[in-house]
Amino acid sequence: MENEEKKENRLLAGFKADKVHSIFFILKYGFAIALTIYTGVRRGPLFSVIGLLELLCIFCISNRLLRFRYTIFGNILTDVLIAFYNTQMGVLIFGGTYLTLIMLTNIDSAEDLSGQAGMYLGAIALVVIFSCLPLRAVPFPNARIMSLALIAELGLTMVKGPEFSPFYDVYAIAKDYRAKEAQKARLAALNIDPGTFSKGTVGNFYEGTENAGKNVVLILTEGLSQDIVKDDRDIMPNVAKYEKKSLNFTNYYNHTFATYRGIIGQLFSGYQLENLDENHLISIAELLRTNGYYTSFLNSEPNNTQFTTYLEGLGFDDVIGEPGNGYTGPTNSISDKEIYERLFDQMEEQGKGDKPFFTAVYTFGTHLSLDSVDEKFGDGTDPELNKFYNVDCQFGKFMEKFEHSDLKDNTVIVFTADHTTYVDNYYEASFPDVSNRPTDCGRVPLFFYYPGMEPSEIDCEGRNSLDLAPTICNYIQQDGPNFFLGTSLFSQAQNNNTYDRFFSDGSVEYCTANGEVRLLTDSEQKIFDSSVEAYYAIKQSEDVKEQELQKYQK
Repeated sequence: MENEEKKENRLLAGFKADKVHSIFFILKYGFAIALTIYTGVRRGPLFSVIGLLELLCIFCISNRLLRFRYTIFGNILTDVLIAFYNTQMGVLIFGGTYLTLIMLTNIDSAEDLSGQAGMYLGAIALVVIFSCLPLRAVPFPNARIMSLALIAELGLTMVKGPEFSPFYDVYAIAKDYRAKEAQKARLAALNIDPGTFSKGTVGNFYEGTENAGKNVVLILTEGLSQDIVKDDRDIMPNVAKYEKKSLNFTNYYNHTFATYRGIIGQLFSGYQLENLDENHLISIAELLRTNGYYTSFLNSEPNNTQFTTYLEGLGFDDVIGEPGNGYTGPTNSISDKEIYERLFDQMEEQGKGDKPFFTAVYTFGTHLSLDSVDEKFGDGTDPELNKFYNVDCQFGKFMEKFEHSDLKDNTVIVFTADHTTYVDNYYEASFPDVSNRPTDCGRVPLFFYYPGMEPSEIDCEGRNSLDLAPTICNYIQQDGPNFFLGTSLFSQAQNNNTYDRFFSDGSVEYCTANGEVRLLTDSEQKIFDSSVEAYYAIKQSEDVKEQELQKYQK
């Protein structure tokens, strides 16, 4: 006992005498503790409590190694564990959740977050600096305290759920990754009847014929929630005004997240296994091409070669937009102001042709982290409000030109979003009353407009953006081969089609039936998993499309 006490006293004396390492100890763990407490204030006390228990376990493991003089290994292990811990807390603060597989699979689009690059890089620098401060052993009953901390942490996660644990999240990501890889292996072995997802034709559920053969302009706004359009501060007065003058679809949800899944998912009315997977079935662009339409997509990110290649696989006649250095938008993209100007010019040019046209555009300026490069809202101090106000201003100018042009007589404007606005810390600060939903699933705007139409409204009751393609086809009376998972919003919701009430981002699934977002039940999850796997398998086949097109043309 005496020897043990002497060791403890020597450790304590050495720790006190070595003021540099004492300061490093306080800074290293003090930073992590402060970050954890702030996380609890922002996200809830359980994140702080469970986080601090896991941080205590890191300290006990580290200190035990240092006491046994594994100095280099102990410091390296501690640096890695605390860096990961601090990263998780930072992601939770800014992004609303710990790291997810969908975040990691979108890492190649990190430059799209450049609007807050300074802050993100500063945060990364702080994590690296404070996580890598060297330590020395301190007197502490490591084994006993660690046992108590582990018991408390395990008890809380069993009672309250594992989603509060930053280190359980590693297991969750690994589990999702293994499940995804196992799914790919199953898909390779599946032999699905090509007719499994063929519905023959789209059919017609819209009674009017006044829009038959009209041009269609599809506007996909980056990350736009319907809650922003309805906000009492009139952030988007032009979009709100046109909703009231249009055929407006309410209680309408995004079916997936993020952009790479959202655009292709709506055009093909299907889900994606991976962001950049090709879909070899029939998109609305290809269906309309079969019916004599000229189809094009205006590319707002022509300098992004990955995005351009992605757009070229969507079935359009042309993807319009040349790389260059003169663009004024964020990350050298085309600004919302310029893309709307280009859209109108393109419409006028296409209107001179002898074919009706279907033109789609994706406006980039409202992306996560960005600020407006043109118009500002109010005093201009809130980037979140600025960017939505700006895109609304540009939309308003575009619509004014459209309504004074000859195009108004034979063109339908379809306005919607690629997906809902992601709930990060900026969205929460700017829209505190509507941020209590899942981070990437929510209501999005959808309306069809042409001058002189009779305004009306359809309550979608929680149906989602899988229904966009068949709904457009119905509205302009265009039929064709149908592999759409969704159904026309002009039809009644079908009990045997739950796809258009199921959201999936590749990591989590929700049901949005009746406008209430909830996790799938076990039975719903099994049905969804088995049926969507069959869809993933069939959309990989390059033969199915040609067979179906030939069948339809006969």
